[in-house]
Amino acid sequence: MTLAELKAMIEAEALRRQAARDGFTLDAVKTFLGTAGAPPPGVRPEVPPPPAQLHYGYLANLQWNDLVDACYTLLLRRSADPEGRQHFLGMLARGDDKAFVIGRIAYSVEGRRQAVPVAGLRVRYLVAAAKKAPVAGPVIAWLLALAGLHREARNTRAFQQHVFSRLDALSDYSVQSGERVAMKVDALRSILESRD
Repeated sequence: MTLAELKAMIEAEALRRQAARDGFTLDAVKTFLGTAGAPPPGVRPEVPPPPAQLHYGYLANLQWNDLVDACYTLLLRRSADPEGRQHFLGMLARGDDKAFVIGRIAYSVEGRRQAVPVAGLRVRYLVAAAKKAPVAGPVIAWLLALAGLHREARNTRAFQQHVFSRLDALSDYSVQSGERVAMKVDALRSILESRD
């Protein structure tokens, strides 16, 4: 017998006793079913606190909503409005550089008014903006891609391992959650059968 099975048996017995005492209320069932654990850290990692001196690397390591929310909070000193969030998430979804998205927020009229310094952003933003130029942009992008090919290959391999570790954590969590749900359903089934 595993520890999880023992825990499920104890929870089932506690539910049986509470059901006998309370007359098998819906609240007892909700309380029993609501005891599932939170997702493990590997599935949804916490956003690290911002450093004292804000730098591009901190923001570049954030993803999607976390990136946009952090840019609004740290650079504009307010929460993201729905339209702005959708706009910048759309830019990320289209494949725009994070440096370009962060720079668009930091160097917007509102961002310039707040004047929050981000170390290492200016040059990256200018390069990302240059890649968007109508004629020279694709040539600049091609030359930069060629120059950074080795670094990109290394980053791709690291990202692949990161994704695999997240998928493994998610798989483990779903198996554990499924087992917990199955044990609780069996416990409830035995209670219902004993009441009939």
